[in-house]
Amino acid sequence: MSNTVLTLSASLDITMAAALQADLVLMPPDERLVDAGDVRRVTTPCLQVLLAARPRFTRVSDAFAETVAILGLTEALGLGEVTYV
Repeated sequence: MSNTVLTLSASLDITMAAALQADLVLMPPDERLVDAGDVRRVTTPCLQVLLAARPRFTRVSDAFAETVAILGLTEALGLGEVTYV
């Protein structure tokens, strides 16, 4: 296991969805670690990519967690036991 963490950018809008998918596809499914601690804006296309990839999160920002909660995706993304920053 390489334990490489993919650090997400501050803004995850529709223009970032394809690149995010490409980055996640390169990671073995059991090694998909994502740091969303710097995310200030996230849109549904990027959340759809993350839902499909099923990564584990090392950190999430309040803005990321709030958007996920508003959309009812907290449990689906496995954010119950993540460090919020």
